Amino acid sequence: IIGFYWITYVTQEFGHLPLWISILILLLFATFSCLHIPLFLITTKYLHKKLGISLFWIAPFTFTACEFINPQLFPWYIGNSLIQYTTLIQFIDITGILGLSFQIVLVNALIFELLLFASKKEYPFCYKELVVFLILIIPIIIYGNQSIQKYKSLLSKEPSIFKYAIIQANIGNFEKAAAENKDEDAMLTILDKNTKMTLRTLLDSKTDFIIWPETSYPFTFNDGYYNTEISKIIKNDSQGFIFGGFNQKLDTNKNLRIYNSLFILGKDQKLSGDYDKTFLLAFGE
Repeated sequence: IIGFYWITYVTQEFGHLPLWISILILLLFATFSCLHIPLFLITTKYLHKKLGISLFWIAPFTFTACEFINPQLFPWYIGNSLIQYTTLIQFIDITGILGLSFQIVLVNALIFELLLFASKKEYPFCYKELVVFLILIIPIIIYGNQSIQKYKSLLSKEPSIFKYAIIQANIGNFEKAAAENKDEDAMLTILDKNTKMTLRTLLDSKTDFIIWPETSYPFTFNDGYYNTEISKIIKNDSQGFIFGGFNQKLDTNKNLRIYNSLFILGKDQKLSGDYDKTFLLAFGE
């Protein structure tokens, strides 16, 4: 509840819901987001009792499985807590975020086994668990160090200074909502604000890349209109351009769909790549 207190504001501001419904949504969301915890406890206890083996062999697998099957509006995994430990998280490019969750529970399960051994004289020492842990963690550390050294080597070959301009015009919620509803005056106002701020920034210094925020280009990108507007910003000898806007594509059923997308334009003003957002914020997008 503390971590997602802002959901109450979002559902009121963007969903136009009364306060009591917004609070109810927050409570339901907080409950639903943590369903994998009781599911993990119940499953782990059942398997531990039925199989009669150490929690070390059960807990990492059950917790990771429960995180995987529990639908989440935001990617809120326990593995996110390792963000500061750069060496330990490099193998995420192989396992994904769930690999970090598995690693955390594995360490905690081993500590639990060691504490049981220290507190109970009759409890056997966890030799097998310790060996398996070392077999898993040592390659992770080696891979992490090698990956970091590789990235440092690549960075050392690139220019030491990369200049970019991040543009954030003062666009109100109502103005943005009007533009999303195809109010042409609001759309042109947003585009004009972003363009003028960008041009003022470029007068002060030369940049390699310009970055606009999400939906900052309020028109459909591939409708042809963007050519004249964006050409004002991107000069032939100047910058690349990253910005958010709307994209339209045909789905598998040949139906036209509108996407909230990210676009990358090169210095030649040609599209280098785009990304269509697939998970939209509830009540906000």
